[in-house]
Amino acid sequence: MEVEPIQDDLSRTDNHATSAAETDQDFMSWTRKEIEGKQDLFIVDERYKTATLSIAGDIFRGKKGTWKGKHFTRHDTTAKRLADEPSALTEGEWKDLVTFWETDATHQKYSEQNVKSRSCQQVKHTMGRKNHARCKAEMAEDNGGNPPTDGDVFIKTM
Repeated sequence: MEVEPIQDDLSRTDNHATSAAETDQDFMSWTRKEIEGKQDLFIVDERYKTATLSIAGDIFRGKKGTWKGKHFTRHDTTAKRLADEPSALTEGEWKDLVTFWETDATHQKYSEQNVKSRSCQQVKHTMGRKNHARCKAEMAEDNGGNPPTDGDVFIKTM
């Protein structure tokens, strides 16, 4: 499948998914619901357009989360946050994200709700990036092909 960005200057990006997000001026609100309006950013075969752009949106949302964790939440003042700009973003893009994270009321509401929810968790997930299905398959392989019980998987993953 061939994907071509419409804009030519995408030299700062490391993959096409990020390129799609960075070509849009309103990248802070690029969600799965809003992807329909963004489909003209790429020339993609119509059969793959929705899936491709959905994946791009998920990747970009993940990158925003990484930037927030590594460059935003570690600092307690706006000046320190602005000084710790990710190399993948321009100064203007980073300033827009910092402003958004500090002032957007909806974002603040969800952020506070998520902090409260995470603090209520009694059992923390300790498997990192490995999902339960992969863990279950590995346990079955170690047990001669016999699938483990759900209780065994729970104990292994907590």
